[in-house]
Amino acid sequence: MIMSRVILLPLLSSLFLFLFQGCASTRSNFTPITPSDSPFSTTPSTPYPGSTTPGDDQGPSTSPGSSSGSSSPTTRTTPTPDNTPYTCDAATPAVVGTYRGSFEGSSTQGVSLQFAQPKKIGVMAVDKKMSLFLPAFEGKPVLFYLRSITKSSYIKWTVSTVSIFMPPPSGRSVLPTFRGTALKQIPHTSANSHFGNPLTKNYVHPSSSPQPGPPPTWKPLAKFGGPLTSELPPPSTLDAEGLGHAANTAARDRVKGTSPYWQQLKDRALAIAPAMEPRDCALLLNAFSRVRLCDQQLFDTLAPVVEAKLLYFTSVHLAMVFSAFAKTGESFLSALSREVGARVHEFHSPVEICMLLNAMTKLGLVDLGLFTRWSKHVQARMSQEPFHVRDLSVIASALARVIKHHTVAEGGRQKKEEEDSTAALNAALDPLTDTMDLIAGRALATLGEATPMELARLLLAFTSDSGGVIIPPKQLLESSLECARDKLMFMAPAELVNVAFAFGQVRESLTSASDIALLDASIFERLRFSAVSSAPLFLASEVAGLLQVYSRWRIPFGHSDLAVMVSRLVATADKCDAEVACNAAYCASMIVLNTAKSREIAPSALMESLRKLLQSYSPLIVSSAATLELGAIAKFVEAMSNTAHSDRAVMDALARSLMASPARVVELGRSKRTCHMLIESFIAHGFDPEEDLMLTLREQREGGGGGGASSS
Repeated sequence: MIMSRVILLPLLSSLFLFLFQGCASTRSNFTPITPSDSPFSTTPSTPYPGSTTPGDDQGPSTSPGSSSGSSSPTTRTTPTPDNTPYTCDAATPAVVGTYRGSFEGSSTQGVSLQFAQPKKIGVMAVDKKMSLFLPAFEGKPVLFYLRSITKSSYIKWTVSTVSIFMPPPSGRSVLPTFRGTALKQIPHTSANSHFGNPLTKNYVHPSSSPQPGPPPTWKPLAKFGGPLTSELPPPSTLDAEGLGHAANTAARDRVKGTSPYWQQLKDRALAIAPAMEPRDCALLLNAFSRVRLCDQQLFDTLAPVVEAKLLYFTSVHLAMVFSAFAKTGESFLSALSREVGARVHEFHSPVEICMLLNAMTKLGLVDLGLFTRWSKHVQARMSQEPFHVRDLSVIASALARVIKHHTVAEGGRQKKEEEDSTAALNAALDPLTDTMDLIAGRALATLGEATPMELARLLLAFTSDSGGVIIPPKQLLESSLECARDKLMFMAPAELVNVAFAFGQVRESLTSASDIALLDASIFERLRFSAVSSAPLFLASEVAGLLQVYSRWRIPFGHSDLAVMVSRLVATADKCDAEVACNAAYCASMIVLNTAKSREIAPSALMESLRKLLQSYSPLIVSSAATLELGAIAKFVEAMSNTAHSDRAVMDALARSLMASPARVVELGRSKRTCHMLIESFIAHGFDPEEDLMLTLREQREGGGGGGASSS
């Protein structure tokens, strides 16, 4: 019994194969298409070879003069039932539809065709490896070919039709080409196809010779160069909906705020303002705010339109309007606040909640009743779906600012004996503080997915933003610093500077010495190491920003590391502007001065590098003395004093600038410390103490304002 089955199965398979090939051979033979054949195309007025009338099933055909049946399409146009041309495209994801008459089409992704009877398939190789597959397809049925190419073929057949769906072969660069006689055209649209509809493109085989045309030109990406406004639709021809979309596109593609295109958008918006819908207003206003344009006329014109249609704004559009109207009147803000307060429970997703709370914070809205409702709503949503740490940081920052306003600002006005009022205030703030505690616990789950800036924002919410009212949990602080430390080595110089400033603010608000030591060891030591190791990538402004953070908060910066950064400043001196030069020189000298106060004497090599830096900056300061702010020049002079560097040319330029503008001398009277430092520097450089400038400076020092130090 078993032996009979073993013998019977091969016989049945051979019989089925013979019948299958017999049906396929009733038409003209077909051989695999090779890339070396001549191109071929048809037009609606020329019958396709092998077909007497459009729509008759005449079997597959070949190009004229190709008796072997081989052809290589460069651009193939196939007649459809209504005798109109249809063009196949290999660059698009799929060949669309099946057709009456002979058909040839190609796809790099997949194809679904319906043939009158099984046909053979030819495969063109596009690399040397796939050329080995060509001989295997000759004289075998469709079923075998498809399974030879891919294991995930889908084949469905009836008595007279065969439907094929073939996804691309995994890891193979192959271009499948199908030829056969189809029953009818079945267009594939987005509703019935996985691939779309390339009805307007031409199929050009990759092996065909390139057509003559204009030479290729380089065009910068929108990220770097921005789009040409000529490619955007002219605003004068747009309706309200198109205007909103055009503004959103311009902001997304980074069209600069100085472009005339924004003025054209504004003029068109003023003309059709009454016809604009909530979505149009939101997109337009949000686009203007994203490019830092605050046109009061435009905002005043759209404010009544927005206020009249507030009921129809979605949560996202409300957030956009809140962000845009950061400088509007109190009446309009109160209308927005009432609308948001009445629709708190319509906001469900974390993104919507964060957008709106962030916008409200930017506008300075601190209504306790409104944020109490928001706190309870956030707690309810957090119990139903997870919130990412980036969302939690935004929510925590908004709530912390409200808490700070109602405890620090309001508490300062209250008298000590008003214990009842204080107790009532604490009770009113309980929903907000409870939400902050919940955020501190939930944030631990996704800390590893947050960026250092998001972690810094989260810690700021529990420190400086709350005015010290809320103390960050120890576990949250330690885990956040550990996650941020591990990512610092992979950040660009500009990102390192931003992270340093953010964590500098966190350091300023910490009160525990152990927490400050942990922050210095986790973040600022790793920041310094990362900056020094990538110093050749830093610009002068980025070096100045980093040194400013370390000098402002007196964070330790090793002398050897400082020497590396000073060398980078010397190397970029010719590409530095005067204000950055003054700031960089001052911050570097202050770091040396701070370490000297800690009894760590700076090595002579470092001091020599600083003097060399000041000398390289000297011509720039002299040429810019008349236009530089007085505070910037004072920083440079103080850097000279800290490093015992003498430069008569700089002092002469400063003296000429002060004598030419007496108002600048009066400005010095606001800081006795600055006046005293300049007097000592002028005397050290040989200026006569009895000169008019020196006498004027003494008068300002004696009668000047408070002795504020030069800001870093």
